[in-house]
Amino acid sequence: MSDARVDIMVVMAFDAPAEAVWSIVGDYGDASGDFGKGFVAGVEVQGDGVGALRTLHLAPERGGGTVVERQSARDERGMYYAYELADRGPMPMADYYGTAQVIPTSADQCKLVWTNRYRPDGAPAEALRAQSLQTLEILERNLKAMLARRAGGGA
Repeated sequence: MSDARVDIMVVMAFDAPAEAVWSIVGDYGDASGDFGKGFVAGVEVQGDGVGALRTLHLAPERGGGTVVERQSARDERGMYYAYELADRGPMPMADYYGTAQVIPTSADQCKLVWTNRYRPDGAPAEALRAQSLQTLEILERNLKAMLARRAGGGA
């Protein structure tokens, strides 16, 4: 295992009220199945709030397998949650910790700040960083599409 640590922070801007973005991001189980599309093939959640376990069934194009995340903090009012890997499955990462927070910037705009921190374990740090950034790009694209459908009155 490498002593190097990967730290990522991505700030995404949305032309949507913070509450609309949080209604998607804050759904720890991705009930619609659309938020994680292209990254996960399915999500199962056990429990609710802090301590809830989220099992991600990775999409075949992402190598398949399952990863289990534990929600370690949640603040509905602050539109924030943190999570860690309870079972990393095929992911070559140790000491993984991630956060997501929606921050209003105006009545109809907000930012989503997403962070990931981990130590590489079996793969080069730069390859893992690139994979993490690609995953966050997928989530951002999915979120923008979901918000556009909602704004247009679609499902």
